[in-house]
Amino acid sequence: MLEQKYIYDLVEKFLEGRTTNAEERELYDLFKRDDIPLDLIQLRPMFRWYEEGMPEPKTEAKTDPETERKTEAKPSHHTLAIGWAAVGTIAASILLIGLVWQSHRPTFETIYDGSYIVEGGVICDDMEYIEDDIIDLLERADAIESRADELLAWAEI
Repeated sequence: MLEQKYIYDLVEKFLEGRTTNAEERELYDLFKRDDIPLDLIQLRPMFRWYEEGMPEPKTEAKTDPETERKTEAKPSHHTLAIGWAAVGTIAASILLIGLVWQSHRPTFETIYDGSYIVEGGVICDDMEYIEDDIIDLLERADAIESRADELLAWAEI
């Protein structure tokens, strides 16, 4: 009899979808044997079903062909084509909206275009160079504004 922990670990790995084909084959063979743990016997039909390629359940043959045609109605190729066309249209619309939104969204450079700093008497307007300085100044301005709001709230008490 194989070590029970190994069997439990292999079953858990299978149920999580992490087994290799060789491990699955090993499980199928294990569940054909009689010496598997008793609390796993209820899994035997499941592993047999997987081993057989997951066949559809067999149903009784119907005698009335008209009833059979009504119960097994399949979508026509036309219906499927319309469905796929709708899915394609929706996907294209989402892509188009995303592209338009992205192209009209202001970037850092366009918002602060024309900004500059003076360092050592030299004017610098290279956005890549001054971007960190602008962000730092904005953060400091926000802190000053928050402090002013606190002081005004305190003054109104």
